[in-house]
Amino acid sequence: MNAMNPDDLGFDVIPEPVDPAEGASAVKYEKWKIRYKNWDTKTINRGEASKAAFAIIIGQCSNALKDKMKMYDEWINIQNYLAVIDILGLIRTTMYSGTATNKSTLTYIEAEMGLLNCNNKKR
Repeated sequence: MNAMNPDDLGFDVIPEPVDPAEGASAVKYEKWKIRYKNWDTKTINRGEASKAAFAIIIGQCSNALKDKMKMYDEWINIQNYLAVIDILGLIRTTMYSGTATNKSTLTYIEAEMGLLNCNNKKR
């Protein structure tokens, strides 16, 4: 649910347990081992769930939206790292503010020129 909050795209941090103090009792050390194992499991599960969520999210995007997202410079990193939070942010940016690279300006100009050519042929 945090990922869908438009003001705060992101996940809650899973804090890594602090190493036990030197000379800690066996009980404290065992408790730390359990906390560390839980942290490790949660981190791995979040990674796997994020990959699955990325696939679901990108699968729900239209081809037109995907094409627009590919025009952004950060697309390559988002795709390479399957960054689920970043893809949500890029979708939001793409849908509400358009594109923002030199490539998009060129694409816009080409589209306008194509539209002008079509209009001129109709006359």
